[in-house]
Amino acid sequence: MPFDAIYNPSFENGGYSGWRVYTYFIEAGGALMVTDPTMVTDGVYALKFQANGRRLVDSCSQDLVLPPGNYTLKCDVIPSYGTIATLGVNFNDNTGSVTATSPAGVKTTLKVNFTVTNGTIPLTIYAAGSQNRYVRSNFVVDNFRLFRPVIFCRTKQSKRKKDRGLSNSNIRPPFHL
Repeated sequence: MPFDAIYNPSFENGGYSGWRVYTYFIEAGGALMVTDPTMVTDGVYALKFQANGRRLVDSCSQDLVLPPGNYTLKCDVIPSYGTIATLGVNFNDNTGSVTATSPAGVKTTLKVNFTVTNGTIPLTIYAAGSQNRYVRSNFVVDNFRLFRPVIFCRTKQSKRKKDRGLSNSNIRPPFHL
C-alpha cells in the first residue's frame, strides 16, 4: 500500500523543493529539471544531474519520520554509460544504511526494503549517481515511491458443522402436497 510521506516524490512542482541536492555547479552542469519523455517515468518532470567536465558525485535526499514498521522504497533511475545509480536509506542512528545499486548505464527501478524500529529519529532517503571516468556522465531520477505492506488477519474458523450453518436444524424436509 503506498505510504504518502515523501514530499514532491516525482518532482511534479517543476523543481526539487523538499529535496536536498548535492552537486557541483560548473558551467552547465549540476542539477536540472527535465521534461524529455524518454527520461520522465511519472508525470511531466524528472531530476537530472550532469557532470559536464567533472567527476559525477551528485545526489538528492530527504528526511522522513516514519512510524515503526516494514517499508519498501522505490525510484526510477537512468544512469548514463558507465554511471552507477544508488537508492538508499540512512537510519541516522549509527546502525548504517540499506542500498540498492543499478548496473552501470542501465535504466531500472531500484528497490530497498527496510524496517523502522524507532519512529522518532528521522531517516534519510537518497538517490546518488557516481562516475569517475567519463566527464559527460549524468543520471536521471524520478518517481520515488514508499510502500508499507498491508497485513491481512485471518480469523480461525471452526470446523464444527453448526458454525458453518449446516446443523440439522437448518435442513428442512422437502415440501409435499
